[in-house]
Amino acid sequence: MENLIFLQDVTMSFPHWVEPQTSKTDDGKDRVSYNGDFIMLPNHPGFLKFMEMFHKLFQEKFKEHAASAINMVTNDRKSRCFGQGAEKISKKTFAPYPDYVGNVFITAGNKNRPQMIMENGKPAEGDLQILHYARKLYAGCKVNAVVKPWVQENNKGIGIRCDPIAVQFAGVGTPIGEGHVDASGMFGAVTVAAPVAQPQMPQLPFGAIQPQPMSQPSGIPNFLFGGK
Repeated sequence: MENLIFLQDVTMSFPHWVEPQTSKTDDGKDRVSYNGDFIMLPNHPGFLKFMEMFHKLFQEKFKEHAASAINMVTNDRKSRCFGQGAEKISKKTFAPYPDYVGNVFITAGNKNRPQMIMENGKPAEGDLQILHYARKLYAGCKVNAVVKPWVQENNKGIGIRCDPIAVQFAGVGTPIGEGHVDASGMFGAVTVAAPVAQPQMPQLPFGAIQPQPMSQPSGIPNFLFGGK
């Protein structure tokens, strides 16, 4: 249970639990990730616990350089899995997503799908049941989740990342995004034409062929036709 953070009653956003999100790595390889954002108020107990864990992990990892490392990551949006809502910018409007404004968020992702926890507190089992509960986690619904932060230190630099461990549907919420779009008003009734009759094939000038007994050609020995 060490390093696990429980996020209670937070808003789900950009969920990729049914099918993983795919992208390309710097070396051209395919990368898959089951991921999503968890939105909450800045004073949410889960977020405060997450920030406490962030500092603890960096102090253990970087010792006397922890303060500098924390400052470096905090000032680099791409190196951290959390952020202020105003940092979540839409590529279409170039403005923060409305549902993020005034909140904070944690992004969690992993190549493995997290546990889907049913309403009774038990994990879903079997592919059909797991997918059924994964589909319930729409953008805007309320969820409970367990995430695990970890320190990134590789050739891409240092950072703080987060794995999704388990997610549970906790209640309905206002859908984020356009949701279902009704375009029926753009259509009118369609008059379906009667099918065109196919032309009849003409009768071929042939009748039935009656088999004729084979006669023996002259000059052919009888034994070739069963004779003696």
